[in-house]
Amino acid sequence: MIGRRWAVSLCCGLMAALVASPTAATTTVDSPPVIVARLDGTLSPVSANSLISAVTEAEERDAAALLVEIDTPGGLVTSMRQVVQRFLNAQVPVITYVTPNGARASSAGALITMSGNIAAMAPTSTIGAATPVTLSGGRVGDKIVNDAASYAEAIAAARGRDTGFARDSVVAGASITSEQALDRGVIDVIAPNRLTLLAQLDGRTVELGDGTSVQLSFESAPVVERDPGWTGAVLERLVDPNLTFLLLALGTLSLLVEFASPGIGAGGITGVILLLLAGFSLSLLPTTLVGVALLLLAAGLFIAELFVPGTGVLAAGGSVALVIAGLFLFDRSSGISVSQPVLLGVAAVVLIGSTALAVAVRNAQAQPYRLDDEQLINRVVKVVVAHGDQGQAMIDGERWHVRTDEPPLERGMQVRVLERSGLTLLVEPDDDDWRQR
Repeated sequence: MIGRRWAVSLCCGLMAALVASPTAATTTVDSPPVIVARLDGTLSPVSANSLISAVTEAEERDAAALLVEIDTPGGLVTSMRQVVQRFLNAQVPVITYVTPNGARASSAGALITMSGNIAAMAPTSTIGAATPVTLSGGRVGDKIVNDAASYAEAIAAARGRDTGFARDSVVAGASITSEQALDRGVIDVIAPNRLTLLAQLDGRTVELGDGTSVQLSFESAPVVERDPGWTGAVLERLVDPNLTFLLLALGTLSLLVEFASPGIGAGGITGVILLLLAGFSLSLLPTTLVGVALLLLAAGLFIAELFVPGTGVLAAGGSVALVIAGLFLFDRSSGISVSQPVLLGVAAVVLIGSTALAVAVRNAQAQPYRLDDEQLINRVVKVVVAHGDQGQAMIDGERWHVRTDEPPLERGMQVRVLERSGLTLLVEPDDDDWRQR
């Protein structure tokens, strides 16, 4: 009897617990999350792609909202337009929040902030100064400024914000504090932290890009932060026009070292890696065909200087082509350019390096042979590079060109030196098996 009473009591207790807490279980598991993304630092194609991916993730997860925390001096115009377009057409509420205290949403960051369904700022933060400039601080043409001003007005009008400030921030570089932005209707709310912001916005209604209205509900919504990880940080750093130009120049110089003194291939491997990294950056940045063509011309002139060493005329021409390539490599209307100190400094380094390599090659060719015919004839050596009847062999740490009138050479093949003609050795297979073939 006692056992039965305990069993009945236990069953009744479990049923009471299930009946008493269905709502809590449902809200904990099924509540749509608030996904948090950050724009911290200069806006680049990498960070823009991260924000666009955040919108897609929020839509796929049917999130309660996407909260974008912003602290940026601005960035690329092309990247800004991509982010703004995605925010305006998002199928989830997008909340832009300039935070923490003292943060800023300048230039492209100001337009991104105004493109959110809800725009918020932390106390003592600022917004504005959206006049387009190059990354080195140079001025752009009136045509670009007027286009950006009209675009800013369109964004403000779409979100019901102050269009006058939107235009002034572009044309006159106007910048205001969070309190002034709230008074002028540039933003919707001021909040000292994330939790306070979500509490203030709970219950508000926003209109999405397709015209549907959504009521914000954050009472039980879990907050999920997106972490780009170390790979995102590395990619973000690579997308820099100055670093890209430096990688291009150093990669070319490394290949020149490999061509000047072929050996274990360290220079060639380093050069290929640097050029691949530069190629990744160029694939994300708005490059011009003229700039790329000038880069190829510069590389060709530097290589020619090694094979036709003279007074350094070809190297000087390559340096001039490199400087001009840096000036035309990126589309300036996007706000991207290589700074002049980097441009001139890199060109000087490559000029000095290529000239020094050319002089070294010329001096090496002028030196007498360290091995005479008696030391070479009948010597058995190993082929390290083979292309048909031509190849290369290593002799006492030096790389010699070899050729044969016998069957085609193969890598690893043992050959005997028959005679020498300049830096080319006539050889024949030394292995009896090869002769039988």
